[in-house]
Amino acid sequence: EIFGYSVEDMRELLVSEPRLLCAAVDSERGLNAHLHFLHNEMRIPIEELRVIVKANPKILLYSLQHNLQHKFISFFVMRLQMEPMHIRKLLLTYPAILDYNLERHMLPIAVYFLSSEGLDFSPFELRKIILKFPRLMTHSLFKVKHVVGYLRYQLGMDATEVRRVLYQAPQVISLSTDDTVVSKVTYIRDVLGLTDKDGRDLRKVIAGMPTLLLCSIDKNIKPKVDYLLDQFHDDEMELKQAVLTLPTLLGYSLEKRIRPRMARLVGIGVEPIKITVAITMKDENFDAWLENKRSRIENGGRLMNRKNQRALFVEDNIDDESSSGSNDNEENNPEGQPQSGRIMHWKR
Repeated sequence: EIFGYSVEDMRELLVSEPRLLCAAVDSERGLNAHLHFLHNEMRIPIEELRVIVKANPKILLYSLQHNLQHKFISFFVMRLQMEPMHIRKLLLTYPAILDYNLERHMLPIAVYFLSSEGLDFSPFELRKIILKFPRLMTHSLFKVKHVVGYLRYQLGMDATEVRRVLYQAPQVISLSTDDTVVSKVTYIRDVLGLTDKDGRDLRKVIAGMPTLLLCSIDKNIKPKVDYLLDQFHDDEMELKQAVLTLPTLLGYSLEKRIRPRMARLVGIGVEPIKITVAITMKDENFDAWLENKRSRIENGGRLMNRKNQRALFVEDNIDDESSSGSNDNEENNPEGQPQSGRIMHWKR
């Protein structure tokens, strides 16, 4: 009655977790105590609890004193500095996160991400990572270190670049480094000609747009590369220069952003390489910038004054087809300002 489940909902709930029939109701460890803690103390609305419990009914069976309180208060609130809205979002996204052992599994991973001997993220940054990719906790600490080792020692990234990759694309932890990641890195290196001896160009592209590692080669990266190469008249060096200038170029939608902007550039006689400038602008700024270019080409018009010209270069949000993370508008939070020795947070 409290949760408002239908008969069918109750049937599914009891089939998935029959031990609920043996649970006490009114004792200090019973169902009402769990409800009070989750609803009153953690401030999870009943309608959201209904969804969370249906997805993971074991939550109502875990010990409050020895399990749930430690995970919610000690780990989520105190260590990761989560607010109630963050906890609700986390549980709605992946309620099974509460099934993992705190001391033997979740805590060692968190310590590795937070400690200076590990990745040296701030609690705010780790909170963002877990909200973006809560299934981080489904992987072992060994797997996390294996991915970090690949980025650090096989690609030659420094600590800041590794942190940027894991912050922007934590889903890379779930990929096979020996197969999926290697094949994508190899393709990006070969198709863009990033063959300098120290690998600096390759690292610049991967660290500049980490979500490329999450993109499908055949369905995402290759069509963009083929289109751009065609627009550059098969000039591979120009393609390489464009991506090195703006690694996020390959993160924009081909059909919604790259192709329409390129068509308008070429249509008035602007060189295709200017896509690295044009792609980042908001629509209204792009229109004004393009009109200024057209005026110069057709009529020999004067450049706009520098103040107005600089105002056009306001980057728009990337239509990143690989992004599967959360968007909780924390980019504007003062906590997210660049700190010495930490990765920089920016809104593209």
